[in-house]
Parts: sequence; structure tokens; C-alpha cells
Amino acid sequence: MASFETRTSLNGEISYRVTIRMKGHRRQGATFKRLTDATAWARNTEASIAEGRHFKTSEAKRHTVLELIERYIEKVRRENPKRLINIEPMLRWWENAFNDCLLMVWILVSLGGRLIMNAILKVIIKLSNFRRKN
Repeated sequence: MASFETRTSLNGEISYRVTIRMKGHRRQGATFKRLTDATAWARNTEASIAEGRHFKTSEAKRHTVLELIERYIEKVRRENPKRLINIEPMLRWWENAFNDCLLMVWILVSLGGRLIMNAILKVIIKLSNFRRKN
């Protein structure tokens, strides 16, 4: 659950401190100049934590993709060994491709690559439509 604290600096500027506490997770906090930014951050962060997709960046900077894959393989080996037969070759490929890559870099490249690819596709579509008209 998020709690909001209004803070006033010595020069009179108001800022908003947000703290999120959820059972089983570390406390998260941030400070914003606008209350709307603070509430949006709180909503998004709480949803991310609840859905299990919130990664603190310092954690992602300490671990590699190789560690992530190895942990996942061990989990599948314990819980559903038959499934491992199907997915292990694919995971080993990812392991060889990104073994030394930090998890944070991999996440940023994946997101950035997707955004860049979408932009390129939009340009190609616009160019193809332009050529058809002329």
C-alpha cells in the first residue's frame, strides 16, 4: 500500500514522497515535484509488484542473463522435469547468446529493440503507402 508525505524544503518548494509497502517485498520509495506524478508512480509500481514484473534496477545490475536462465532451469527441473526436455535447447541458445550480459542491459536492449523495430516498421509502411500513391 502506498503512503504519501508532503515535504516542504527550506526555500518553500513542495515535494511529495511516496513509500510503498507490500507484504513479502522490499519497501520502495520515490520523491516527486507533482502529486499526479507521485500517484501515477505509486499505481504503476504497486501493479508491477502485484503482477510479479517489478525488478529493482540495482538487483538487475548485479545479475546476468546466465544466472536467470540457470535459476529457471533448476526451478523447472524440480517442478516439471518433463517440460525441461522441450525448453532446455531453447534456453541453452539464449544462454550462449547472452551469457555475460547483465540483466539490466538485456531488459533495456529488449525494450529498446522492440521500440526501434516498431518505429522502423511504421516508416516502411508509410514509405510503401507513399510509393503506391505516386
